[in-house]
Amino acid sequence: MPPMARSAPQMIRLIHVLEELALAGRSGRTLAELSRSLGVDKATCRPMLMELTNAGYLIRNPRHRTFHLGPRLVVIGRAAEHAVDVVDVARQPLAALADETGLCALAITDSAVDLTVVDVVFPTAATARARRALGLRAGDRIPYRPPFGAVLAARSEPGEIENWRRRASESDDTTAKRIDEVLAVVRERGFAVEQFHPDPDELAEIVTQTAAPHIGANRTAALLTGPNPLGPDAMVGDIIAGADYWPVSVNAAVLNSNHEAVMAVCLVDMELPVNGNDLTGLGSAVAATARVISGHLAADSARSER
Repeated sequence: MPPMARSAPQMIRLIHVLEELALAGRSGRTLAELSRSLGVDKATCRPMLMELTNAGYLIRNPRHRTFHLGPRLVVIGRAAEHAVDVVDVARQPLAALADETGLCALAITDSAVDLTVVDVVFPTAATARARRALGLRAGDRIPYRPPFGAVLAARSEPGEIENWRRRASESDDTTAKRIDEVLAVVRERGFAVEQFHPDPDELAEIVTQTAAPHIGANRTAALLTGPNPLGPDAMVGDIIAGADYWPVSVNAAVLNSNHEAVMAVCLVDMELPVNGNDLTGLGSAVAATARVISGHLAADSARSER
């Protein structure tokens, strides 16, 4: 086994400062507040803040003596969006989906064993419920295992599906058979549903309690290794029109020009319960948005090949 990489305290502190200020919003943080949060004295914290300020990554309000995220990060953020083409082209369709449904829309990609939240879009007139985003925010990573990422797994090669299925909390033959049956349904209807009966609100609370005390790498570790109350049985197969459901999320896959799944579009934070007809309607809306984004990717790919 290769040796574990050593952590770099200064880099950890840098990430901590940036994420702390992102959470602080317009209120910012003072030197004293940041030094307490980092667990270091002011003399250790001050040079780093000054260097970040000189480079444009932070700005300092001289009146309130607070630090805030700076303009240099705006440029970097825009560059990051353009570096991930699918995120760039997905933003407007995600916003339209969020406004159409009144729900929070997420964009999620996979990286073999993890799922990464790459965008969170709230409806223009978002309720407090629609702003929860299941306790997740952009950059968060969660395990790529049943039931999470079913809509991406359904479009994968057999070997990749098998690897995904083996990561399930249950691995008996009966569970494997049910997973395969639900994946077949997902491929046919074009969207996936996970539910947490009887109360998905509890799941949002679990995620929030697990991740909220942490930032940076510690937040990632908490999400990847924390409690996971959802198992393969959360995957919804055939939807019965008159039945009630307690969906955690409704998802559809975005395909690139090679018809490979590169992202999942998700709706979360539904008012509960949701009857089968309405759930099918939400699934159709998510699938239509995924097709729009897929079309944009195909058009961009065609233009780049000319």
